[in-house]
Amino acid sequence: MGELSRLAAIAAECAATQGHFWDMHSALFTMVDSLGIRPWREFAKQVGIRDLEKFDSCMKAEEPQRVLDRDLAASQQLGIIGTPAVLVDSLLFTGSPGHHYLLRYIRLARRSNRKR
Repeated sequence: MGELSRLAAIAAECAATQGHFWDMHSALFTMVDSLGIRPWREFAKQVGIRDLEKFDSCMKAEEPQRVLDRDLAASQQLGIIGTPAVLVDSLLFTGSPGHHYLLRYIRLARRSNRKR
């Protein structure tokens, strides 16, 4: 994971502490060409984060980095080497399996898990 990707992931984690993970996620992917150019605080302000001081402190804190490191270790154990990656029950899809196929495998996994 590159440093810019890591910082973007931390920004999303910090946004999550104020209930804005998906807003930040969308903003980061929509404005990917601005990563590393615009300050993270500007992204936070744009997505409606009210406590910008708390966001700034979070960006410097160790906890979101630990969360990211834990998630990266789990993904490596599962054999995930890039994004997107989707895990449905024991099936790992790298890349996008497509909405139709993904729903199909989710339904199959639910049926299988109900029988257990």
